[in-house]
Amino acid sequence: MDVWFIPILQVLFWIVSIGLTSTLLAKATMEIEKKLDSGLTGGLILGLINSLPETIIITEAVLSGANEVAVGSITGSLLFIFTFGIGLISVVYYFRYKSKTIQIGGDISSEYTSLLIALVTFTLVLLVFRSVNYYASILLLIPYVYYVYRRYRGRRVYVRREFNVRKTILLLSIGAMMLFMISNFFVSSLVSLSTVLNIPTVVLASILVPIASELGDGFLALSLLYNSASNVDTVITNFMGGKLENLTLMLSIPGFYTTVNLVSNHLDIILIPLSVLSLLMIIRDKNIKISEGLALITIYPILILFLLLR
Repeated sequence: MDVWFIPILQVLFWIVSIGLTSTLLAKATMEIEKKLDSGLTGGLILGLINSLPETIIITEAVLSGANEVAVGSITGSLLFIFTFGIGLISVVYYFRYKSKTIQIGGDISSEYTSLLIALVTFTLVLLVFRSVNYYASILLLIPYVYYVYRRYRGRRVYVRREFNVRKTILLLSIGAMMLFMISNFFVSSLVSLSTVLNIPTVVLASILVPIASELGDGFLALSLLYNSASNVDTVITNFMGGKLENLTLMLSIPGFYTTVNLVSNHLDIILIPLSVLSLLMIIRDKNIKISEGLALITIYPILILFLLLR
């Protein structure tokens, strides 16, 4: 049996395990979605819960000294959601509701402004610090704190329907515990596979981690979108809020434990501001055309190919 076969099977097994666990969290967030408005829930609460798989993987990677897995996870998730994820939503919306344009009716100014501030902050960290350290981490937290403040101040909390509190807590607890147990094995398997295939760990993490961690998020998004066209606002704010957390809160995690050099991974890191900027340009008029969605879907495999061939 070839030496690379077993590591590949191990990584695939843990990807499936994390993906299934993420669906438990997605079911929990669907229960919570029944309770609150799309702004507070979609952007903040759903974003936090659906980012839990990535948060745990990144934390485990940092604690294990696998900093490249942490950076690759953040980079890959941003690229995946802001290109393929948004593009897929526009395509599904087109086939489900026969509309060539998604019109975002809700208020996304908090997400938009916060992402713009996060983009500027990240670029500043990249140019000035050239790494994520303790001080850079504090700076990266500022856009997220601003976002939480904006969302909390403008919240409209009201009860839509009752939701099963016990079921929600049970699903969240089981999902979180399983993720904590699985993540260590996933990170170590990813590092081993990187060595066997002679592919940089940061690149492999950029490609494989989103497949596992975003499965629950995708399940939730497609379920909400299929149920009602109006849920597209929740889906978009969920994506924006969750990836804002990636760019700020999660990127700051390694800096509180160690110093992570960003310049050594500059070809990967430079894709982060480019993906964020492309999304901001597309949604600036609160419309996402099917042509733009198809373009985003096409861009994703090109970016992956770029990472592999760099």
